Amino acid sequence: MSKEKKELRKHYLQIRNGLSEEKKKSAGISIWNKIFSSDYYKIANVVFVYVSYNNEVDTIEAIEQMLAEGKGVVVPKCDVSEKTMSLYEIQSLTDLRMGAYGIQEPSGEERKVKTEEIDLAVVPGVAFDKKGMRLGYGGGYYDKFLTEFSGMSVGLVYAECFSEELPVEKFDRGVDIVVCPEE
Repeated sequence: MSKEKKELRKHYLQIRNGLSEEKKKSAGISIWNKIFSSDYYKIANVVFVYVSYNNEVDTIEAIEQMLAEGKGVVVPKCDVSEKTMSLYEIQSLTDLRMGAYGIQEPSGEERKVKTEEIDLAVVPGVAFDKKGMRLGYGGGYYDKFLTEFSGMSVGLVYAECFSEELPVEKFDRGVDIVVCPEE
């Protein structure tokens, strides 16, 4: 991983961690309103979504809404030794337990889902750029997932972490659409 990406990650994490709770909440509401009103969301039967932590764009209330609407909701469970994610369909937020990296994840007793069963993937990132490229946390989990995924992918980002262009390496994978409060 390049020194430039490490520096940018640190820079954007500082920005994100400095946002007020009020700013993060209003940005999250704006982002999710755009997604919930989009055609790509409306036609999706099964949605893969990250479980937010550490000042990421919040997904908890959105997961509850998706479940209430009867969408299939799939969340990741990380295998730290293999640097891969397994995908599990949850029925409720109570299916989640504290897992790798301090992130809530399924217990693993839920139904395991194949990538091709997913219509829409909601992907986290430290930052995104106008081409849909993402700066993640450096583990490569989502790059591997996006390599195998053929459905619509959406990245969520605060306006302050939306960049003109991010450095890209050969294994990096972007998303189809980036949603931030202003665009």
